[in-house]
Amino acid sequence: GGMPGDGSGSNSHESTGSSVLSRCVAAWQASGLPFACRLLKEHRQVALPMALALLTSGRPESRAAIAEALTDYDSIEPDWRMKVVQAGALPILQNMLAGGRSEGRCVYAALLALRSLSAEPSTRPLVCEAGAISPCAELALSSAHGQDVSYLALSILNFLASNSENDTEAIREHGLKVDSVGRVKKK
Repeated sequence: GGMPGDGSGSNSHESTGSSVLSRCVAAWQASGLPFACRLLKEHRQVALPMALALLTSGRPESRAAIAEALTDYDSIEPDWRMKVVQAGALPILQNMLAGGRSEGRCVYAALLALRSLSAEPSTRPLVCEAGAISPCAELALSSAHGQDVSYLALSILNFLASNSENDTEAIREHGLKVDSVGRVKKK
């Protein structure tokens, strides 16, 4: 006879991997969140994998805190913003934009990060390619999350409109107005 559990080795390993990650995320949420945020603010690349794990599967308040710490709109940080994008943040941030009313702070925090990444000329095309125009246009036109979210989404679209004619056209197709100097407005 064989060993018990023959043939199910790979399956049990996969579930162990994900449960290890979820235990790590739980531990980081409990005790390491301020530390993770501080490392991000110091542009420590070592913090990015855990930050993205928290952004993906943390509690809403943890996801919001990490998204807010990811980038600083008022700083000049082109290299860091590119590292954040290369680490895989864009699709995760965009998923956060789909949050319902209960996740209003997550939506706002994700927009803050996307605004920094859109403001940076080197990462702006990547934000456009990742498909940020559509969810940002929806949030700009919607009042579901309030004025602040709508305003931030418009701010991002202003940056994205300057990326290319195609992006300007895509913004218009979502029912927004882009004037002759590239300012995006609600009709």
